[in-house]
Formats: sequence, structure tokens, C-alpha cells
Amino acid sequence: MNVSYRVQLNKEFNFSNLISILDYLYDLGVEWLYLSPILQARKGSTHGYDVYDFKKVSEDLGGEEKFLELCKEARKRGMKIIVDIVPNHMALENPYLLDFLRNSNSKYRKFFDFDGDKIVLPILGEEDLSKLKITEEKGEKFLDYQGLKLPLIGEGKDIEDLLKKQNYELVYWKRFDKINYRRFFDVNGLIGIRQEDEEVFNEYHEKIFELKDCIDGLRVDHIDGLLNPRKYLKMLREKMGNDKYIVVEKILSPKEKLRDWKIDGTTGYDFMRDVNLLFVNSKNEGKFKEIYEDFVGQKIDLEEEKIKAKIDVINQLFYGDVDRILRKLKELTGREIKKENLVKFLSCLNVYRTYITEDEIEWEDIEEIKECADEDILNLINERKGMMILQQLEDPIMAKGYEDTLFYRYNLLVSLNEVGSDLKFGISCQEFHARNMERELFWPNTMIDTSTHDTKLSEDVRARINALSNFPEEWRNLIKTWSTINEKYKVKGYPTRNDEYRFYQVLLGTWNGYSKEYEDRLVNYMIKAIREEKINTSWLKPNQEYENATINFVRGVIKDEEFLSSFIPFFKKINKVGSIYSVEQVIIKLTSPGLPDIYQGNETLTYLMVDPDNRRKVDFNTLAKMLKEVKSEDPVTLFKNEEFGKLKLYVTWKLLNLRRDRKELFKGYRPIKLNGCGFERNGLITLVTFYPFENFEVKVKGKYIGIIDSSAHEGVIKSRELSFGVYVKQ
Repeated sequence: MNVSYRVQLNKEFNFSNLISILDYLYDLGVEWLYLSPILQARKGSTHGYDVYDFKKVSEDLGGEEKFLELCKEARKRGMKIIVDIVPNHMALENPYLLDFLRNSNSKYRKFFDFDGDKIVLPILGEEDLSKLKITEEKGEKFLDYQGLKLPLIGEGKDIEDLLKKQNYELVYWKRFDKINYRRFFDVNGLIGIRQEDEEVFNEYHEKIFELKDCIDGLRVDHIDGLLNPRKYLKMLREKMGNDKYIVVEKILSPKEKLRDWKIDGTTGYDFMRDVNLLFVNSKNEGKFKEIYEDFVGQKIDLEEEKIKAKIDVINQLFYGDVDRILRKLKELTGREIKKENLVKFLSCLNVYRTYITEDEIEWEDIEEIKECADEDILNLINERKGMMILQQLEDPIMAKGYEDTLFYRYNLLVSLNEVGSDLKFGISCQEFHARNMERELFWPNTMIDTSTHDTKLSEDVRARINALSNFPEEWRNLIKTWSTINEKYKVKGYPTRNDEYRFYQVLLGTWNGYSKEYEDRLVNYMIKAIREEKINTSWLKPNQEYENATINFVRGVIKDEEFLSSFIPFFKKINKVGSIYSVEQVIIKLTSPGLPDIYQGNETLTYLMVDPDNRRKVDFNTLAKMLKEVKSEDPVTLFKNEEFGKLKLYVTWKLLNLRRDRKELFKGYRPIKLNGCGFERNGLITLVTFYPFENFEVKVKGKYIGIIDSSAHEGVIKSRELSFGVYVKQ
């Protein structure tokens, strides 16, 4: 398969805007357009995952007519379309739920995953009802709460009396113990959909199925949230047909295998983990652990921290969800399961979820459950319906506890703290080969990524921080110096040494010179990081004193001349190595087994932080102009002049067009021994070296031509001033 290009659609970049850049994307070598969700989301949604109406193509994006025009224009250029779909949840205030609020016999009652006759709506900003008003529109009465209009049924003397007659109950938004519906993670405003019901499935996907002729592939968001992923994917495959490309957003632990779900693979977090770790110098793990623990002043047991983080999110964010599951388990099985046993089980799991169904148990699920469960939970293996309900809570706890808490607490090397990571400090080339060969053998069309709209740091930021792993002693000395210089910006010791340690790494990873815009982006990142960390402040209980101290620290440090005079020389060294790593990383991605995906703008060096920063608008006019210029450039000159942004674009263009024109080259996989990492496919050889970058020499049979630098080789491939190369047999 060729290459996909992920675009983040919204009101500011809609179908018309995408049509206008199709020539650029075709010129770059893109074959698959990979679109964020296209159905009607909340008005003004910046991402599309808060689906409002599943029967309409988004008006903000241009509507169905403009989507069909995009389809037509893409087809003219031989391009295919992948659409991101969101089966797990939709916006709470959607018209279908409102239909149930008007009428308890609504057919849409069964669409939503909630318990009881009334749905609890946690929308109130205060405990009292003082801001509720009764309004009337077109003869229908509504309860108006700060612009949100809820239908009213029946009559009442006052608001409290009237509320008792509704199909909903209003509560304070922090009363998680009251919520009786399945949320997307801990987001009150997103309600779970019951895709296990075939009538729900068919109606919910009706518009996507109507547009099937325009849609060549689907990316299924948050598959682990569904009651029965296998059943859902079986129904989806039957409706879409065997010729459609289907991948799922699924995070696999390093030892976990993707289930046989009649799909093409995952969205690529597993590859992203592997290729990222390839550029981490594992020989220096001990030194970096020593440096980190010395700086923060404490020994850290990672396994303990993992469990603690998950227990913390259960106690802070999911205690109501745990209670809801316990009630449902008792209702389904008659068993009274102790809350502490369920919490222990959920905090212990090392996979995102298990997949027991009414008619299927796999040994790997049994092994995972046995490792973490007591007798109470083990009994659920035989109570399949109960286990299926419980499994829907496994992924939210793992995602929020592991990714969105531990990954902001444990800052050994923050390039490791990425979606899909197990925090391992690097992997060998041999291990990388094993993973690639497995993909080629079992999942040759799986998507492979290096950046997505969900990554915590973009690929080039991670590449720089990975470069840091080569310089432990300089790092040890510099952070002591920097901390001494910047002590004057701390208030009451805030921010903590741990948050300060993260900050210096992110600064190295994202610095491109000072600007007020960059300062604000960095501040926003740090506020999100310390809130996700949930120690000194949080989203639920913001600590203004700690947050203000962190903001003042960031703003002071990045303009301090004494600090910058020490920081910038080291940054330049890290930036050079990191930039080479960035180019090498994209070379490996674009020649490895699978469908490589490029996240918008990352065809050149792009330094982005966690969302919403990584959803920033891309300047495609500049990229198109840059592409025209780099085509005539000499890559060796670009390398020598350290014009790595241009070089990354040049390499991307060269390899994308090679994939499009010579598909037969991208089959098979054979490791090559090298003082770096190399592999051969069907007449295609990829070679990269790591810091310190050394020359390479590989014996081959026959003549080879360099794709990047046009060098000719016979019998042996020798490096020609570059630390990497891609070669095709003549």
C-alpha cells in the first residue's frame, strides 16, 4: 500500500480547503486522504469526535455536497479516502437523546448506554437551581440552563416540582457518583452508544454506508469502548465489504497480539513506539535514572507508580463509574463484588482491555485476568455478560491512569511517555526487526505512524529528546546549572523539581527561538501537564497558586539571558542530532511494512506539543512552495548545510513517489547487519546509523542506485557523506 496523509478538518479547514491542496498532496506522493470525523459534530468543534448528528455530514465542513465534490476531485487524481468514525460515543446534548427526554417511549432510548428510567445529566455549575429558566419556542416549553435547552413534559407549580416529572435529573457536574451513563473516559459531555444492538448499529452508521462509494477505508475510533468489538467489526465488514480498508484505534502492549478481527490492522501506535525507541540510547538508561532521581530527590519504583496513578484516577474521576459497574454486576450475576477487589483488579491490568464475550474466551485474556483478579473477579469469567460490562471500564482506567497521569508524573525521558509506550528505555535493532517482520507476515497493511492528533509530543520533538539520551554527563551538569540560575523564578519552591525536569526536556524538544506565541504555547502545555499529573493541581481542583508559580517560572526562564547563554549551545548540539534522527525516522517509516501515515505538516520539521497544540493550522501554501524548491536541491548539500527541514521534505517526497511508482519494492523483509539499523525488502535497501554517526559499508549482489542521493553502487553500498540511505536494485 502507498501512503496516507491525515488532515484535521474543522470550520477553519474544511472540505473546500482540502480540495485546494489536493495538487500539493498528489505532488508530494500521497495516495490516501485520511480524514478526521466528517459527521455533524457540536457547532464549532475543532476535532469532530463530539458527534452531534450521525445522520448528517458536517455543515461546518461544507456538508454532503462538498464532501462528494472532494470525493470526485480525489478520484481524478487517483486518490482514495479513509474516514475516521466514532462509534463509541456522541455529544450528550444530541437531538436523539433529546427525543427521549421528550418521550420516554422514544426508539432512541436504547441507543444510549444508561441505567434506569431517567438519565442523570451532570450539567449544573452550582448545586442550586437559580440559573434555570423556563422558555417557550414554537409552542414547546424548554428548561433553559445557560443556553442549553432541555425539553419539558407535564405541568408543575415551580421548577423543582416540574423537574420531578422529567425523563432526566439534573446534578452538579462534579457529582460523578450520580452519573448513570457510560461516558467516554471521564468526559461528562460524551455519552456511550450501544453498538451491540444491530438496530442501533445500522441507524447510527446509515450515513457512512450511504457514502460507501466515496469511502475506501475507515479508521474506527476507540474500539475498546464497545461492549463487543469483534461483533461490531464483523457487522462493519459485512456492510462495507471486503475491499474496504479498515483499521482500529487500538493500543497494544509490547507482548500483546492484535485479535483476528477481519481488519487490516491498527492505527499505528505500536509502530510509533518501536521506531521511537530505536533512537533511544539504551546503554545510558542507568545514568539517566540516576540523574533523574538525584535531581528530584527521591528513588522511584515505576511499578508502584503505575498502580498508584491508576488508583488515583479511580478515586478522583471514576469512583461513580466503579459504583455503577458494581450495581450492574449484581443485577446481572446476583454477586456482591467488593469495591476494593474491583479497584485492585482495574489498577493491576497491564493491557488496555480483555475481550471475553458470551461465546468466546481466549487464553491470553485468562492469563491477564488471573494475574490481577481475586476469586470475586475470576468468577466473572463464567458470568460472561458481567465480564463484558466490566471490560468496558478497563480501557478508560488504563488510558487516564497510565497515559494521562503516570506519563506526566514519571519524567525520566519524556520522549518515552507517548501513546502506546511501556516506558522502556530503548530497543535494539534486532527487536525492531522482529516487530517489523511480524507486521509483514501478519498485518502487511496495518497503519504505521510517527505523529497523530493524539500524540503528546510530535515526532520531531521526540527525536530531539531521544538525541538527549546520548549525552548523560552534559545533561547532569547543565540541569544543575540551569536550576541554580532559575531558582529566582520560583515561589515557595514552585514548580516542583519534577515539573522543572520535564520543562527543560520539553524546552529542548520544542525551542526554535523566542516568540510571544511560543511562550504562550509553552505555558499552555505546562498547565495541561501539571493538571494531568494530578499532584499539585488538577482539572477538577485547579490550584491557582501552583499554576501561577509555574506560569511565572516558564515566562521568566525562557527570556533569561544567563540561562539562554548556557542553554542555546547545548540545544544546538541536540538539535543537530535530533534533526538527523527525524530524517532517519521518516526514512524507516516510509520503507517499513504497513501503510505509512503522515500527520498534517509533519512532512517537514514540526515541533508540536500535546493537543490542542498539535492541531494547529498548517500553512500549506508555504509547504507547496517549499516542495517545488527542494525538488532541485542536492540532499548532500542540504545535509552539510544543516537544512534539515528541507531535507525531511525532500526525503518524504522522494520515498512517497517511489512507493507510488514502484509498489513491487515494498514486499518482504530481511534484516541487514550494520553499525546502525538496516533491512532489505524486494530489491529495496534501507540503511541508517545512530549517533555518533559513522560510515557504513554493506555487501550486495548486483547494482544499486541511491534514491535519496542518486549514488551508484555495485557489489557494495558505501555511505556518501550522509548517515543514511535508501537504495534500489537495478
